[in-house]
Amino acid sequence: MTRQIIIERTLNAINHLPDEKAEEISDFADFVFKRYEEESLSKGIQKITAEGKSFEFLAEEKEIYSVSDFVAFLKKKTKTKSKLKTREYGFAKGKIKLAADFDEPIDDFKNYM
Repeated sequence: MTRQIIIERTLNAINHLPDEKAEEISDFADFVFKRYEEESLSKGIQKITAEGKSFEFLAEEKEIYSVSDFVAFLKKKTKTKSKLKTREYGFAKGKIKLAADFDEPIDDFKNYM
């Protein structure tokens, strides 16, 4: 189907639709156009960076770590997980004091009892 036929078919459909449906088609066309612009811009940036020499140093640089180094790191990490300290019974003894009248009703609430 040629571009002209697509345009004529779309215009014919829009002319037979209520205004709110025609507006939906317009909104969708805007959405598709913006997405197309973003994709074009992204491809352009990728092309510039691929053809440019800004990142050549990365290709020349020697690998510092290998996959086996990473695997060894992960194995070591799982073996050396810190365990929770066991709690010592009576550790806070004498550090917390409760008032002698702790269980007594509060004066402010006497009207509600």
